[in-house]
Amino acid sequence: MRYISTIGFFDGVHLGHRYVLAELACIAKQNNLSTKVVTFAHHPRTLLNISHNESGFLLTTTEERTALLADLSDKVLILDFSCVHTLTARQFIRYLHKEEQVDILLMGYDHRFGSDMPATFTEYQRIAEDEGVSLIQLSEYNDVGHVSSTIIRNLLLNGNIAKANTLLGYEYMISGKVVQGRQIGRQIGFPTANISVDSSKLVPCDGVYGVDVIINGNDSRRGILNIGCNPTVDGQQRSLEVHIPEFNAQIYDTDIRIRLKNFIRHEIRFDSLEQLKSQIERDIEKLM
Repeated sequence: MRYISTIGFFDGVHLGHRYVLAELACIAKQNNLSTKVVTFAHHPRTLLNISHNESGFLLTTTEERTALLADLSDKVLILDFSCVHTLTARQFIRYLHKEEQVDILLMGYDHRFGSDMPATFTEYQRIAEDEGVSLIQLSEYNDVGHVSSTIIRNLLLNGNIAKANTLLGYEYMISGKVVQGRQIGRQIGFPTANISVDSSKLVPCDGVYGVDVIINGNDSRRGILNIGCNPTVDGQQRSLEVHIPEFNAQIYDTDIRIRLKNFIRHEIRFDSLEQLKSQIERDIEKLM
């Protein structure tokens, strides 16, 4: 089987990425090829920039990103960037052609790769032709303006969920396991599921959000997500807690996925638990 491929980290698999992957599928059909997305287990910045790490940075965990890409491509190849970052553009293209059966390579309008970083697309094209690979460059996607993972990260960190979801092309998701919490919510009649999240995952700004909650991959319910330190009860640790109205099942150690739909309000310190309870009731009304 021979392939057409594209290369990238694809954090978030947002509308710009989806444009590239849609073009990949179209060209594949025209040339009777299968599609193969080439990506990396860890963000290249973790190796190229010693001061950078992935903690709280990524729009998608490796598992989330792989699942999103698998829905849009015949095959996903995940490489260890530390094993390939010293390859020149020629060596990497040769590897793709000889080892991964890639005959056509699709490049984004501003994408560059290889340790030698050729300066122009023409240089990449000449190298690819020498190695028996056809190289195609796409124009910039701008149907909704400029789209980038960095822009989406900043939107989420500022609570602009609606705009972030528009640029992603889907509702931002947070996945994790339900863990034991302080059970303050249960004491005031609003039990919450505390979510343990991968440390690499970007968590939006503190506040209250309207969400959909998917339990064990299939049971979907509306809910209220609180991100923050729970200042009313003198909380010290930042946490993610979701209240699911009219749901009382025990779900500790259960896989849970949260899809953020809208930002309701910032986290507030109330003078009493009764005031907090009244506010949560008003928050829930906004779900219905």
